[in-house]
Amino acid sequence: MGLQQRHGYGGVEIGATKIGGIESMPDLDTGTEVRGGTADAAVYPSFNSVTGQNPTGTFETRALKTAIDALGQLGVNLATSPLKVYVALRQTGGTFDVSAAHRLYTMNHGIVVPGRISGNHQGDYTMGFDATITYDGVNEPIIPADDAALPAGFDDTERFTLGPIEIGGVALSGDQSVEIDFAINVNARGATSDIWPTLASIVPPVEPTITIRGIDQSWFSNANIPLLGKKIEHLDTTIYFRKRLDGGGFVPDATAEHISLSVAGTAYIGSALTDDDGDAGQTLMVKPSDDGANDVLKFNTATAIAA
Repeated sequence: MGLQQRHGYGGVEIGATKIGGIESMPDLDTGTEVRGGTADAAVYPSFNSVTGQNPTGTFETRALKTAIDALGQLGVNLATSPLKVYVALRQTGGTFDVSAAHRLYTMNHGIVVPGRISGNHQGDYTMGFDATITYDGVNEPIIPADDAALPAGFDDTERFTLGPIEIGGVALSGDQSVEIDFAINVNARGATSDIWPTLASIVPPVEPTITIRGIDQSWFSNANIPLLGKKIEHLDTTIYFRKRLDGGGFVPDATAEHISLSVAGTAYIGSALTDDDGDAGQTLMVKPSDDGANDVLKFNTATAIAA
């Protein structure tokens, strides 16, 4: 019969928010478990049945501001902000079809949470987010359709890269990368031998970690970050992500379009000496904690970079 159709990535919506800047195809996994087994000296099973499905989705975008604003600290309830994934139908002899014949996957129940922000020196930073999909009692967890029009508004207009970093009042030099792991553990449960879970919740503790890698050996010192670590506060600890300028270099520092992250907690040296492409490297770890007054990961997605 041959190949009848091909699709490419079309876009992701969470509620009313369209998230652009997704470079690679999202992953939707049905999480299907099939059980068979043998008996009576049989070599092959004669009976197989689906015993459970635990659907999940993983996504990654370079639209850092949009994703942070949409997901917040602990994610979004899909019961109030459904997740929609568009897959665009390719056109024979052209690019993409202009009709309402694209594929759409809709997920009405569960939770989507931030996963990880990562990038490096001169690279574009990306944010991953993860969906745990459950059954709402009426609709199947993942609903496919082939009659969707591609909505406008999936803009790929955001690029952010590594900016200045201050940890515990110490302005770091030689920083090469920052990775933020939100460390959110979502548990989905069902009952009565239902195929699909019906309730997904975040399970404490949520213990995010920030990993900073660089090539300045002075980070590890009694004056900066001593062996036993250092207590840090929101007022003296800020990581900036610098916004790129379309058609230029960067948006000016004084323009409130950059992203900042402040935290309180403990900073310590993870690796005192590593090989970083032939240079002596170090790894600085930050374990954020709740100071009772601020978000544990306090983002500002429309800020100027302090001089």
